[in-house]
Amino acid sequence: MIREIVRGDNPEGIKFLTTKSNTSIIREDKQLYIDLIETAEAHRENCVGLSAVQIGEHKRAVVVLINDKFELFINPAIVGKSSETFETEEGCLSLEGTRKVIRHRSVTVIFTTRTGKTRKQKFTGFVAQILQHEIDHCNGVLI
Repeated sequence: MIREIVRGDNPEGIKFLTTKSNTSIIREDKQLYIDLIETAEAHRENCVGLSAVQIGEHKRAVVVLINDKFELFINPAIVGKSSETFETEEGCLSLEGTRKVIRHRSVTVIFTTRTGKTRKQKFTGFVAQILQHEIDHCNGVLI
């Protein structure tokens, strides 16, 4: 089901978006993962990543566009990052306009797959940037 995007253009929306998300439990949150992917696909022209909090759920789950497919990351956490950073501008479906941010060139992320397997993987470039943005959402951080 395609869900409405939580907007940060009002105090209620900002409060919701800046609340830290809870652990996602695979057997309980399967529909959430489907909704997250379907909502990201519906906004594909402006969307390269989406977090569960942006569709109204305080759960640690995100999707990221990798090789033209939205990939699901359950309970993602950054466990390593490069010392090299760069400044860029990012947009967000929950916010108007773009904002300057500092991102790491690469990040190592530990996460669970939809099948329940724990993975630890290093990401670089634009995928690393998207992951940092979406994991920030899980931590209640807005750009």
